[in-house]
Amino acid sequence: MTRPADDHPDVRLTPQRRAVLDALGDSAEGCTAAELFRRLHEQGSPVGLSTVYRALASLVDAGVVDAVRDEEGRQLFHAGPVNRPGHYLVCRQCGRHLPIEARPVLRWAADKAAEHGFAAGEPLVRLTGRCPRCAGEGLPTTFRT
Repeated sequence: MTRPADDHPDVRLTPQRRAVLDALGDSAEGCTAAELFRRLHEQGSPVGLSTVYRALASLVDAGVVDAVRDEEGRQLFHAGPVNRPGHYLVCRQCGRHLPIEARPVLRWAADKAAEHGFAAGEPLVRLTGRCPRCAGEGLPTTFRT
């Protein structure tokens, strides 16, 4: 298995960061830092909870791990966006992330990249605003194009 950090030679993988990445695995639904700490503890790892938080922060900053908020506001961590790009509506107030379909935006991004001579990569779409709960009104949960 290729680990996400293997694609980032500038990320220093300490034993603790490697343990966190290994415990995070390829889970599509993600997990909280506390859940990740429990996994490590069950595997007999001596990594502490504060170390898990520091390792996750470093890995998120490096782009190796993605962090999103679920509907309850919990921060969930996923291995990637390297392996699994995600596209989201993001509430500026509570931080909630709602996955969205982004094919039209991705096509537009590829066209713009080609128009300017850029090799198209994998864009990450994050549209920000306020969720219906924070805005206090019933906004649509999907965009129609």
